[in-house]
Amino acid sequence: MLTGPEPAHQETPSQSSFCSCLIHRDMPTADDVLTAAKRIGFTVPPQHVDEYREELDSIDEAVRKVLACPDYKPVVDRSRWPRTEIHMPTGHENRLRGWAYRANVGGTGADQALSDKRVVLKDTICLADVPLLFGTDAFEGYVPDVDATVVTRVLEHGGRILGKAMCENFSYGGQSSSTPYGPVENPYAVGFSAGGSSSGCAALVASNAADMAIGGDQGGSIRIPSAHCGLVGLKPTFGLVPYTGIMTFDPAVDSAGPMASTAFDAARLLYAIAGYDGIDDRQLGAPRPKNVEDYGATVLASRQGTPSLKGIRIGVLKEAFEEERLAPQYAASVEKAIKDLERLGATVTQVSVPFFNMARTIESVCVDFAAMPTREGMQVGRRGLYLNDYWDQLLPWTQDKFEKAKYFVTGCALNGAYAWSQHPTAYGRAMNLARKLRDDFDEVLEDLDAIVTPTGIEPARRHLSFNGGPAEWDSISCGVFTSAFNLTGHPALSVPKRSDDSYKGVEPEVVVTDAYPTDVERHLEEKDHHLAITNEGDHGTKRALPGRITSMIAIAGTIGTGLFLGSGSAIAQGGAVGTFLGYTVLSTFIGFMMYSLGEMVCFKPNIGGFIEMGNNYVCPSFGFLMGFSFCLNVGLSVPSELSAVAVLIGYWDSNTKHAAAYITAFLFLTWGCNLLGVRWYGEAEFVCGIIKCLMLVGLMIFGLIADLGGVPGHREFIGGKIWREAPFNPTFRGVSPVALAQFLGFFSTFVKAAFAFSGIEAIGLLGGEAHNPRKTLRTAIRTVFYRITVIYILGILILSLNIRYDDPMLLAANDLGGDTAASSPFVVIAKRCGVDALAHVINAVVVTSAWSAGNESLYGMARGLMGMSRNGYGLKCFLWTTKQGVPWVGVSIGSAFGLLAYMSCSSGSNQAFTWLSDLTGLMNLINWACISFCFIRFKGACDVQGLDRRNFPLRGWCQPYMAWSSMICFLIITLFSGFKAFVPVWDYQSFIANYISIPVILLAWLAWWIYRRDSLIPLDQIDLSGGPASALIGTKYAEQAIA
Repeated sequence: MLTGPEPAHQETPSQSSFCSCLIHRDMPTADDVLTAAKRIGFTVPPQHVDEYREELDSIDEAVRKVLACPDYKPVVDRSRWPRTEIHMPTGHENRLRGWAYRANVGGTGADQALSDKRVVLKDTICLADVPLLFGTDAFEGYVPDVDATVVTRVLEHGGRILGKAMCENFSYGGQSSSTPYGPVENPYAVGFSAGGSSSGCAALVASNAADMAIGGDQGGSIRIPSAHCGLVGLKPTFGLVPYTGIMTFDPAVDSAGPMASTAFDAARLLYAIAGYDGIDDRQLGAPRPKNVEDYGATVLASRQGTPSLKGIRIGVLKEAFEEERLAPQYAASVEKAIKDLERLGATVTQVSVPFFNMARTIESVCVDFAAMPTREGMQVGRRGLYLNDYWDQLLPWTQDKFEKAKYFVTGCALNGAYAWSQHPTAYGRAMNLARKLRDDFDEVLEDLDAIVTPTGIEPARRHLSFNGGPAEWDSISCGVFTSAFNLTGHPALSVPKRSDDSYKGVEPEVVVTDAYPTDVERHLEEKDHHLAITNEGDHGTKRALPGRITSMIAIAGTIGTGLFLGSGSAIAQGGAVGTFLGYTVLSTFIGFMMYSLGEMVCFKPNIGGFIEMGNNYVCPSFGFLMGFSFCLNVGLSVPSELSAVAVLIGYWDSNTKHAAAYITAFLFLTWGCNLLGVRWYGEAEFVCGIIKCLMLVGLMIFGLIADLGGVPGHREFIGGKIWREAPFNPTFRGVSPVALAQFLGFFSTFVKAAFAFSGIEAIGLLGGEAHNPRKTLRTAIRTVFYRITVIYILGILILSLNIRYDDPMLLAANDLGGDTAASSPFVVIAKRCGVDALAHVINAVVVTSAWSAGNESLYGMARGLMGMSRNGYGLKCFLWTTKQGVPWVGVSIGSAFGLLAYMSCSSGSNQAFTWLSDLTGLMNLINWACISFCFIRFKGACDVQGLDRRNFPLRGWCQPYMAWSSMICFLIITLFSGFKAFVPVWDYQSFIANYISIPVILLAWLAWWIYRRDSLIPLDQIDLSGGPASALIGTKYAEQAIA
């Protein structure tokens, strides 16, 4: 409601002072007349100059009288809604640079449409007493003294306004890079555009700094940032929402509307701000606020019963999908969204509006023509609130102001100045053609409920350079699809289509509601966001492992003695080709298993890892089997690796009495590294990983040079000679015939390869302590095939090209025990080439590898015990953690296992230590088979319960066939790995050493099963809660999450 001016702001001057002002003013001069005439291209006859002076004096007098009157503005109720905590945020408070100004206004209402809702305003919207930046530093110090109508309505409906959100420079552009205060970051991808020009609104709502926002839209400025940041963004029907108190661009296309995480929140905000305010003439024909439909209630009513769009008619705009600039991956995402609409029951047909192709051209003419008078403050032809004090602050334009306004603004201003001078009637023609475009769409919409186009032409780009030139800024095509509906006035809604990597929008032409309850969706998405940003893990652990460390652990975690040393005995048994094939085949199936593990870990990352998968996806006793097997494996690996370190140091120190001292030193180092905190553990593994990777790359380059005859003093070219002459070992263990010997030699490499890959599954345990685990672990798992190919396959290929199975130096080294660098095939190559010093370097690196493996085993045992305990298999003390988040009880028990390494120091107990080590022989293969089986069950449960794996953070291909094939492969190798006990003669000691782990594990599992008496969990009862919001929305777990 309009009232008179506030006395505190301005008072009407007295008539006497007003008249005095008029008496003492100067009349316009002859030069004033001639200057005005020149501007309009008119030559004033000399005899009429004085008469025109009188004319100018008349208008001058009228203007002075108008300016002498106080302005007439809506009154701000500061007593009801005081403005507090007004400040410009910096540092971490504004990490996305989405805030322009913070404030605290309102939020006192209860049981209203926006009660308890946090709202931000685009910084084109006037909020009294809060500075308005307009995304620029071309002017300073403008503080509005009025509230926009939408501000008053938000406050009247109980909302709390948190402040102003940064927009593009003068609110112009579809990127988020033009503000001098720094680019607004996309909360899902720092360094990429958040869209524009309502960029800060999108970033703040998507990052949960606010619940909803009011943006402005003249060509897509609500919908484009909503699409980039995964929000629902609505440009309402033209005139439905009052634009009073908002910076104008072109009154013919100005719109303000809601941006929110859900359709329900967007509908509630629209309900609060819609309706004619008695001021804005854009709204003629709009309903009064009391007659506005309760859009939120309409959305809720549409969700009763099973989600369905049956009866809804949707048209797919042919011309939009024929746009040559539309990125293929973006189009594919929109097409998937359209299929989802069909799946929900909508009738989808293709429609054509040929004149749509002219929309962007028409919009360009309107924008450029409107820009010039608007930027100059030439506000004419409208009935509404004019923000005159803003123009007083801005005008006149200067070179400095234009330079600060950036190229979207200056380019548009130049275009407008030129176009008005050359084509003065073009704006009118463009507006007439806009009506034709509206009529064309109205005709199509007579038989439809909505029309779908993409929101943009491509996903979010990287930020533009702030100092880039006009050509760079003009290269951005943001409003190709959105601007048409500013011209036609139709409501246009950007709906997020969630995918693996980013959010991409689709744009129905009328409001299309979501299919899921808003509170559920909000709750699930907040859980996802919390998981992505929190540093706190389960049971007091810390999510302190960044992506850099998890990726390095994934890459270098399996580079150790199995590759540096064990590959030599593999070549001696299987031959060059046999070893290469054995490693290649097993590597492939291990890659299958890792992708299966990765999909489950990224779905629900937690400290329980694959132990919890067995418990949840198979049955509790199966989870116990996996936990017991893994903990026993890594527990015995701790003393095994410590013993290996002592033996490796023995390469330099032949005094065996010193072995105990070395074991003690490295045991304390391992214990301390794990006890200090997971970040210390991670950094230690990162350093060891770099050392191992650099060494391996260097050795592969050296091996390739040696094969090609490039080592000075040893110029023999080998090439593929060994592959041709001795591809397999025909003398393996004296077996005949030759073909059988070659096959058994080849098969034996599987066991060697399995030992080399020992611990590769440990990446699954990092889910509970990795920062932003879904992102970091997804990246690490996706590299699995690349690292296997580069690290193992290429490494084994280089070795197989250089060394025969019957190489005397290799056989002699293996006969000596194969525990030091002397048995490394890389050392054999080096010695053959006369580079004897390389053995010392390799031995040093293998020492770090062995210690790293022991360090990782101790970490794995502590976390494995936590996983068992949280699933009811162990003592609760295993969950106790220090202030640094370390499960100190598990670390202590793992360190106690390390004391077994001293058994290797005496001849009497060494055999007992060997028997203990044999227990771990097949546990890796058993664990891998169990992980594959867990995925088979997980995939089956997803299918039965209706979870769409396309919405998972990581999704493997060819599933469940990859899991089935890898499980069968591991079981076959497990069953036949001990064949050496049967050839050439029966050897019971070898049989026990190879197979003792199987009965131990089975007996432990049987004891637990007898204790619990559980059975296989039916697929429809498997618990799939805890997954990402994009996967759970629309399932029974969505309702359970909010219950």
